[in-house]
Amino acid sequence: MTRLLLVTTAALIVAACSDAKTALPDDATPDATITASASSAVTISDAYMLPPLIGRNVGAAFFVATNDGVTDARIISASSPVADTVELHTHTMTDGVMAMREVDGIDIPAGGSVVLEPGSLHLMMFGMAVAEGQTDAPVTLTYADGETVTLIVPVRSR
Repeated sequence: MTRLLLVTTAALIVAACSDAKTALPDDATPDATITASASSAVTISDAYMLPPLIGRNVGAAFFVATNDGVTDARIISASSPVADTVELHTHTMTDGVMAMREVDGIDIPAGGSVVLEPGSLHLMMFGMAVAEGQTDAPVTLTYADGETVTLIVPVRSR
């Protein structure tokens, strides 16, 4: 009950200070920062997504996941209504060639942080379609403990 009150209060404060016009799902936060359960000690911050390049349909999303808890957390999947498929990806260097590879999870160590950024871990969004002028979109993260958290992620122009 306390968590719900805190999340609701934070969402109202952010909404009052924001010019966002997007209706939010009940479990979403408009500034892409939320505290989840393992997962309740994980905070997602500095989230943004890059839409596809013109003529393409693949985009990406990035954020910082910080785990203030005493138990490791693991993101095992993600989804978004603006993409047909969202995969957890990383970049690897093999014989001097950089390649993106799907990973089965993103571990967030207890007391640590993981940065999803270009050239490293990220969410790869296939079949992505962002309407012209769209400023944000929901992304749902699923943790290994079964919890799901929906973020409202700002869309940055390229």
